[in-house]
Amino acid sequence: MIRFLNPKRRNGNGTTSWQDAELTPKGEAQVSALNTFWKNSLRTSKIPIPQRFYVGPMARGLSTANTTRSDLPITFSPIVKELLREPINVCTCAWRHPKSWIQSRYPAYAFEPGFTEEDELWKRDFVIEDTAGLLALTKTLLDDVFATDKGTFISFTTHGVVIQPILQLIGHPNPSYNPRPGEVIPVLVKAKRNEVVESATAANPPTPAKTCSLPGGTP
Repeated sequence: MIRFLNPKRRNGNGTTSWQDAELTPKGEAQVSALNTFWKNSLRTSKIPIPQRFYVGPMARGLSTANTTRSDLPITFSPIVKELLREPINVCTCAWRHPKSWIQSRYPAYAFEPGFTEEDELWKRDFVIEDTAGLLALTKTLLDDVFATDKGTFISFTTHGVVIQPILQLIGHPNPSYNPRPGEVIPVLVKAKRNEVVESATAANPPTPAKTCSLPGGTP
């Protein structure tokens, strides 16, 4: 894949940009099926309507949340959370669009306080997250939600690779479960405030990205 050759210089092939890739036609079909699931569940199963919706800042998640729920008989104004995102690495597909781009596409979406215009987590020269790093950022996300959201029913729309550390952190019996695209996972969480200050989750520092050249030495 050319996009891994030199992250400082390549963000496409001259025709297509690889930054923050959007849903493929297959992905759009899966999301459409998810929309049907919610319509049927609200009507027949009487599934509780989330009191708050959270969505990650990447294009695929933003589109998934919109298509899934925008035409449901509910108030839908999700909050965009910076840390509710796939692992951060040098691939430009992990480099989110600016805040203004999100606002123009999804004017009904709100943003958490401090959400920046540009993606300040993605770095061209470093692989930011390993498993420990993703776990640490996900814990920060959950700590923030549990500290600020008083709702009983909340919804996260995010990537499968982020769902796994969430399941691990909340003590799910199958934390390594690999969700299928467009799958809904209901979980019941009993949260209790811990008055003892826990030590920070250890995470390895960023590592320099490895690059190579095209045949002939072109980076």
